[in-house]
Amino acid sequence: MFITSANKVIRVHFITCTIILIMAALFLLPALDNGFPLVFPDTGAYLGGGGLTHIPQSRPIYYAWFTRAFDLPILVHSSTSQTPWHLKGWSPWPSVLVQSLITAWMIWRFASAVFGLNTASRLLFLAVLLTLGTSLPWFVGQIMPDVFTPLMILALALHFFTQDMLSRPSGIVLVLLIGMAVAFHQANLLVALWMLPAMGLCALLGWRPSKAYLHGLFAGGIGLTFGVVALLTANLVVDGRFALSSGGSVFLLARLLEDGTALSYLEKTCPQQGFAVCGNLDELSSFRPRTELSGYFLFGGPVDRLGGLRAEESEASAVVAGTLSAYPLAQFRAAVDNGWRQLSGFRTGEGLCTYAETEFWSTTIYNIFGPVVYDHYLKSKQIRDILSHRFEFINYIHATVLFASSLVLVGFVVLGGRRKQPRAFFIAVFVIVFVFGNAVTLGVLSGPNDRYQSRVIWLVPFLAASIVLERLPYRAQRKQNASIA
Repeated sequence: MFITSANKVIRVHFITCTIILIMAALFLLPALDNGFPLVFPDTGAYLGGGGLTHIPQSRPIYYAWFTRAFDLPILVHSSTSQTPWHLKGWSPWPSVLVQSLITAWMIWRFASAVFGLNTASRLLFLAVLLTLGTSLPWFVGQIMPDVFTPLMILALALHFFTQDMLSRPSGIVLVLLIGMAVAFHQANLLVALWMLPAMGLCALLGWRPSKAYLHGLFAGGIGLTFGVVALLTANLVVDGRFALSSGGSVFLLARLLEDGTALSYLEKTCPQQGFAVCGNLDELSSFRPRTELSGYFLFGGPVDRLGGLRAEESEASAVVAGTLSAYPLAQFRAAVDNGWRQLSGFRTGEGLCTYAETEFWSTTIYNIFGPVVYDHYLKSKQIRDILSHRFEFINYIHATVLFASSLVLVGFVVLGGRRKQPRAFFIAVFVIVFVFGNAVTLGVLSGPNDRYQSRVIWLVPFLAASIVLERLPYRAQRKQNASIA
């Protein structure tokens, strides 16, 4: 009896691991078809300019550590007898493979715990739908930490609503995942704070916390604290400042400049205040198009002339505070407009275009991974400008899937989901609030950008497909019903 039970457990774990591996392979199909992991301009900044000890001004270093922890050396056979093998570079594929495995595990964990999807057919159908019909695989295969934002949302949902169903190893993995997401990008902490209005809305709709929820809240808090401590430590070591970001106020100033409120404030106060940025005021006021002013201010020259992000941080904080104090209503209206535009801006493929060999991110790929890998990078479909022509058709598919999924999700929430499946109902509400919250947060802080919402919008088809698959009768049930009849 014991041996039979042990064999059954081993068989179940083997099948589960096989399903997760297949799902991970499906999520990597766009990158595999490209011939190289997908690259975004921020890839160079996240990788730290070529070194693991140099922390970039605008990004944490932890994602660079994550990628390098899994990179594999490329050894080439040498003709010399003293050194039969020599290093030709490092492969970036293992890190995106790990991203895909983490994503596949999370989708399996969420789908099985919330919707009871445990069969291979349903899970693989779900993975195929997400691969062909959503933006998910386009972020899984990127050398970027964007995919960890939606994974953090799912991890928080699991901790808060399914704590009683999670094994201890799963709970630990979820805590680590939440911490990693925050450490990889500071904005994820602000996105995570949307759990407060999300839980508030659930409470208004009838949800009542249990003892298990309190344990989940504590576990999620540990994950968030872990990420915050990591960010504080990095900035303390580099700048000697106890801060979450070394340039956050400068990025926010760029947003307010593009909104126009910071320009109005500077025009009014520069004669008295004498801010260093006032020397660039005429240039910034006359810059066109205004919708690109934020990017120009940060990366087109003004910030560099002011000494860089860290040097401008203190002054930027003062200008931001003065702007918000002087023009609160105008900035609120701009924030609402930015959030609304971000909510509807989610086209897949933004930034996944061709890049010249002289671009910073291209030279970063060469410096980190070596000439052999760099040659594969140059031969990829993205860099040869083959990939970008496909996104019009891809986005048509994604928009169609999203529209159908939205109808399913609205029907589930409005037409009895709370009565029949209270746990799934409240989790759906929780995740939907995060989708809206991500748009508001990124729209307000950085401005509308398709990539910001595209990285989380696949959660809607994921929830909708899980709801539909849960309601489909199992084949075993159909056979049993037929035999009874």
